[in-house]
Amino acid sequence: SRYPNDLARYPNARITFEHNQGIRERRKMRVNGNLLSSYQRQTVCLLGRVLQSEVSGMSLKLESPDKQVVQVIMKKPIEEPLEGLLEVVGEVTAKLAVVCHSYVLFPPGMSQNFDMETYNRLVELMNERKEHYPTMASC
Repeated sequence: SRYPNDLARYPNARITFEHNQGIRERRKMRVNGNLLSSYQRQTVCLLGRVLQSEVSGMSLKLESPDKQVVQVIMKKPIEEPLEGLLEVVGEVTAKLAVVCHSYVLFPPGMSQNFDMETYNRLVELMNERKEHYPTMASC
């Protein structure tokens, strides 16, 4: 897997792939809620805190690093409770909506200590200087 090597330090982190098209590499920019509209029909990486999961398991609401509420649409129902810090790789379909291809649910200890404000500043910097921050993720 080409997910961050840091995940090896977190054995309780769960990585789930929502489709079975095989693993392939593509450039995926990390985004916050405000940047989603700039990436229509593109695959992005969005990190946020789970606010609410729909009863059907087909979607959830995520608070982005810049405090926007983003709807994440699943391709098949979620069968586990999702809470805390979640990283979604998916296609932007609307201003504040992403169709999930894969996700990583981080362990509670990491979620509690994560500095979302600093992460948001990093995301904005990476988007201002794209040529200096090529980002890759697996899906």
